[in-house]
Amino acid sequence: MKIFWKVIVAVIAFSLLGIMIVLGTAYIKSVERHTYLADNKVLSDKYVYEEFSNGKKRVKNRATQQVILDRLEWLVTGDKADSLAVFCRKGKRGYLNCYTGEVVIPAQYERAWVFSKGLAAVMSGGKIGFIDRQGRTVIPPTWSYPVGSQEMDYLFKGGYCAVFDNARQCGLIDRNGQWKVAPRYDYIYMPEEGLRILQKGDRWGVLGDSLQILMPVEYDWLKIVPEGIVCIQGGKQQVIGKDGKTVVRPFVYDAILPLYYSTGEYFDNGEERMNRSRYFSYSVWNPKGNRYGLMYAEGKRITEALYSDIEALSDDLYLCSIEDGLYRITLNYNR
Repeated sequence: MKIFWKVIVAVIAFSLLGIMIVLGTAYIKSVERHTYLADNKVLSDKYVYEEFSNGKKRVKNRATQQVILDRLEWLVTGDKADSLAVFCRKGKRGYLNCYTGEVVIPAQYERAWVFSKGLAAVMSGGKIGFIDRQGRTVIPPTWSYPVGSQEMDYLFKGGYCAVFDNARQCGLIDRNGQWKVAPRYDYIYMPEEGLRILQKGDRWGVLGDSLQILMPVEYDWLKIVPEGIVCIQGGKQQVIGKDGKTVVRPFVYDAILPLYYSTGEYFDNGEERMNRSRYFSYSVWNPKGNRYGLMYAEGKRITEALYSDIEALSDDLYLCSIEDGLYRITLNYNR
């Protein structure tokens, strides 16, 4: 009789265990289904990179659901034509082939970037060098990775890549690691429309596609656009052609603002009566904050955009704020 009850208890225990396993498995699958983030990245027809809301990241075979690489901190792909993605696992960087699922370069680098033109920048021993797609060193670790250089892409564009020397000065190297633009700038930006913007302190310039100085590093700010180069200097914003000389648009502003001044009169409800000035304020972007100038209603410039604020006192008198004080400007409408 005792054996009978032992068998019954064992059957019940195993049944409960089976039920718990089934429920547990269902719960885990349910949790996984509901923890996918919306920005899961398809790496190829065969593999997908998944991120879960609990921070879990992995690469999985889309057909078999087999996890081929897990416990990732992040994964970044380059151009669509590039088969290698850089990933971080346990604080080290390596490379994964998005089409075969193979880790072609093990996670061993302190930092690493995506490939460009067959080369990828990696950091070893605190220095930046370049490897090929087989992980072989092409350019030995030579260049510094200074604080504040996190935005550097270390990509070869137009045959050149921007790097820093030990003095934290930026220049351009070729695929052999030779300096082609000496390191004398604070930053050299990625090329746009074939041109690169140079920065040194609060001054900006432009480097041409043949690495010639197209515009000297003396402007307040520069931006490359399809029609040319937007440049700001001395409160004047204009568009210069890609030759660095031709003036495409001599007067460019970001916004126009009406100006109002007090009449000293009040409505019955106590609200002050304001008159609109016959002149307008226009704004020009500046790294230190917007600057303002005065213009006629038909769009002709009166003053350069030198002021941090402009207040109308009357139709012909304006209070203009500048960093070192206030200025009163009197305008004669009968120009």
